[in-house]
Amino acid sequence: MKKQAMELSVQDRESLYKRYLFWLYKTIREDADRIDRKFTQLVLDERIAAFLERDAASLDKDLRCGVGPFVEEWKTYIAQKADDARKLKFSEAGSLKFEYVFLRLKLKAVERLIVERLGRRHLKEFRRRLEEVAMQGILQDHSGRR
Repeated sequence: MKKQAMELSVQDRESLYKRYLFWLYKTIREDADRIDRKFTQLVLDERIAAFLERDAASLDKDLRCGVGPFVEEWKTYIAQKADDARKLKFSEAGSLKFEYVFLRLKLKAVERLIVERLGRRHLKEFRRRLEEVAMQGILQDHSGRR
C-alpha cells in the first residue's frame, strides 16, 4: 500500500485540529471559569445583600427581627465564598497564584491559536457553544444550592 493512502486527508487533519482546539478551549476555559465566576458572583451576592438589608430595615419590627437571621446567614455565606475565592486565586501573601496566572496565559494562547488556525469566527462559535452548554447545565441543575 502506498504511503499516501495511509495519510490523513487535509479535511480530516483540519477536523482533528478543530476538535482538539475546541477540547483545549473548553477544558481550560472551564478551569478558569471555576475560579473567575466566584468573583463575579460575589459582586452580585453583595448587591443582593445590600437590597436585603435595605428592604428588611423598612419592615415592621417583628418582621425585621424574624428576617434578620436570614439576612445574616446570607452575609455569612458571602464571606465564606469570598474567602474560598481568594484562596483559589491568591497566595497567602496576596499575590496572584502562579497556577492561576499560567491558566490565564494558557487560555490566551489557545484562543490565539484558534484564531490563527481557524479564524475569529470559530473562536466566537466556541464561546457561544460553551455559553449554551453552561446555560443548559443551569437549567438542568436541581441541586437546590444557592
